[in-house]
Amino acid sequence: MKRRLAVLLGLACLPLLLAPKCFDPPPEGLPLPDAGDDADLSGDGGGAGEGGAVVFVPAVPCAQPGIARLTVVDTAYQVQCGCREGTGKRCTIPRGTRVIWSFADAEEHNVASEGDRFGASGERLTGTYSHTFEQPGRYGYGCTIHTEMSGYSIVVE
Repeated sequence: MKRRLAVLLGLACLPLLLAPKCFDPPPEGLPLPDAGDDADLSGDGGGAGEGGAVVFVPAVPCAQPGIARLTVVDTAYQVQCGCREGTGKRCTIPRGTRVIWSFADAEEHNVASEGDRFGASGERLTGTYSHTFEQPGRYGYGCTIHTEMSGYSIVVE
């Protein structure tokens, strides 16, 4: 009986052992990003390196540099990698980043920028839509099919 309990306990803990770390510390000498207030978009983006250069540290790095990935699922745009934020309605990226939205829901959605600042994806269930952000600023977007999918933004530093 004790052996069976030990095996069950070991199996119950297995997902915790295999789960990725929530936070990896930045490499030696790299400043931590400033948490800051989400409403304040005028900051330096979370710490300056030598000469005042902005140091960008994504919450979850993408395998390919210069990319940020979001998934469109469950009536939300979910951050996967490449954004300073790990979750939420805001994705902060450095200039020149290509943002890729992947559609993975049973319902049709779209990605439509406010004021047509970066176009729109068209309605779809699968596939991707992408845009490379070259100019600093805040780019609002949402799904025109689902009003609850509004208020999202890409913030380019």
